[in-house]
Amino acid sequence: MTHRYVQQLQKARERLVAHRREMAEIIINTAAFIPERAVEFTEIQNAIKSIDEAIEDEGRLSGTVFRDEEDV
Repeated sequence: MTHRYVQQLQKARERLVAHRREMAEIIINTAAFIPERAVEFTEIQNAIKSIDEAIEDEGRLSGTVFRDEEDV
């Protein structure tokens, strides 16, 4: 179960990273600064950090080290 749950977390993380990249592109290409976009970007980044912590926690609980494929 833990491995499947970690896979789900990793997929959720991938989607959030893609969304963060989209938000960065929007921020770069918008002439006027819009605070709401910066807030949304920060919320996305915080969600990614939370998922990273959840993956690490699952690893501790199962005695396994789970790595993001980009870290290998």
